[in-house]
Amino acid sequence: MRTTGSRSAVLYLLAIGFLAGLCVFLYGFLFQGGDWAMQSFNRHLTGDSQLTAAGKIYDRNGVVLAKSENGKRLYNSDEEIRRAMLHTVGDTNGYISTGVQYSYRSQMGGYNLLTGLTVPTGKPSGSDITLTLDSALCKTAYEKMGGYNGAAALYNYKTGQILCMVSKPGIDPANVPKDIDTNPKYEGAYLNRVLSSSYTPGSIFKLVTSAAAIENIPDIYSRTFHCSGSITVNGNKITCTEAHGDINFRDGLAESCNIVFAELAM
Repeated sequence: MRTTGSRSAVLYLLAIGFLAGLCVFLYGFLFQGGDWAMQSFNRHLTGDSQLTAAGKIYDRNGVVLAKSENGKRLYNSDEEIRRAMLHTVGDTNGYISTGVQYSYRSQMGGYNLLTGLTVPTGKPSGSDITLTLDSALCKTAYEKMGGYNGAAALYNYKTGQILCMVSKPGIDPANVPKDIDTNPKYEGAYLNRVLSSSYTPGSIFKLVTSAAAIENIPDIYSRTFHCSGSITVNGNKITCTEAHGDINFRDGLAESCNIVFAELAM
């Protein structure tokens, strides 16, 4: 009897474990089915681990940044726009985890519990996404950055809409370099530096100092400063990129003179 009771207890435990696992599976199926459907191992949507079927991505002006046709993911015909929008749109393989194609893969895939990934007409049911970014503005920022690595961003402070977001280094998502994993110049190419890197305020904060100076110093535009290339404040030496000599407020801002703004801040 003791043996029978022990076996029954084991069976009860197994049954409870099975039911618990089934509940977890059903919960995931109901509430996370879209995410599962869009994973890279699902080759129905991601041939060779690449996103192949999803909705379109537009910029704020209706420019198509990415779309799916005939089982392939296609990007804008302008290479500079493709490069400039890479970190926002994302790559086909999903390496850029902050990109739209990865972050919104469930919505773009259009998974539905009843119809799966297609509507009754047989067409993909994925949703299109329109961004607040201006691809032409991003292209200009990308070009102006030249060969420098870094980040550039612009947003409307009244609405919170991001208008421009560019990160370098980057690649062309339509023509991924074969040596991307070995060539040092592509190091960090999948990292969106706007969202995932930390930078000190630097010269951007000079705009805050300028606004305070204009508001609180009546003769700010007639003042003259002298930049000898460095200044010592409380025992700390602050240097400038060059000795500007005598310089006014306007030119100090234009030249981003550290000495002018060190004196203003005091």
